[in-house]
Amino acid sequence: MTIARNAAKARLGSVGDGGKLLKAAMRENALVSAVTAVILMAGAPVLDTRLGVNPWVLGGIGFGLLTYAVDLVWWSRSQKWLRNGGRIAIIADIAWVIGAIALILLTDVLTRSGEAALAAISAVVAAFAAAQWLGLRRLDGNDK
Repeated sequence: MTIARNAAKARLGSVGDGGKLLKAAMRENALVSAVTAVILMAGAPVLDTRLGVNPWVLGGIGFGLLTYAVDLVWWSRSQKWLRNGGRIAIIADIAWVIGAIALILLTDVLTRSGEAALAAISAVVAAFAAAQWLGLRRLDGNDK
């Protein structure tokens, strides 16, 4: 009986990673979000004509991304908030991707360069959502 219990614990231990993948994915997401925020806020006067977006809107998106980056770091450093923060991050990233797809396909607000930039950024965001989802599964011990 003890052997079976220890084997089960060992198996679960090999599946769960203590949140390492989730923390790493959230921190990388935070880094990319913060860099993108700085580029949008500092480069808004130049990027507006190239992307087709008002500089104030770019600055606002940049500020929102910077706030999101801070949240991601805070969630990734807190054992209490890691699981729920990971869930929020996944939902937020999926919402970004869906919104970007809708913006590209259903409007003519962006220039072709703006659409290409948003599509590229959204591909990275989708990858972060996938990594965070896998990290959350590993944290919960459900990676099979």
